[in-house]
Amino acid sequence: MIGSTAGTLRTWRCDGKADAPPFLKVGRSVRYRESALIAWMDKLEGGDAA
Repeated sequence: MIGSTAGTLRTWRCDGKADAPPFLKVGRSVRYRESALIAWMDKLEGGDAA
């Protein structure tokens, strides 16, 4: 959906990258809400987050 690998997302999370997409921890798993990813992509593109 966002064009980044799981490894890239993991690196962003672990490094505390400020503009990384928001995520949820569910037990040991990491999950991304589709609506949060869309809002994050809109923010990066300079559009309005719905």
